[in-house]
Amino acid sequence: MKVHVRALINDIYHQILNDQRHNKIVLLDYREVSEREFGEWSMGYIPEIAMTAPVNLKYSSNKSFDPYNMSGPSAHKFLVHLSKIVNVV
Repeated sequence: MKVHVRALINDIYHQILNDQRHNKIVLLDYREVSEREFGEWSMGYIPEIAMTAPVNLKYSSNKSFDPYNMSGPSAHKFLVHLSKIVNVV
């Protein structure tokens, strides 16, 4: 079962890579997870606002979101934190 799910996720990732609407794609982390963490949180644009600057500083060296300068674990913690404070639709 794990191999099948892994293959499906890899296929989706490759579709994103090959989609011309996406650019500068960076894989921050790649690992198996034991449970779903973002099941209730839809993907969406989060503007840089006063609420997100302290969160950016907590997990990176900059108050602006810059995934290119974040480690995989920091990016994960950043997303978990945002999922709790920002309502994304």
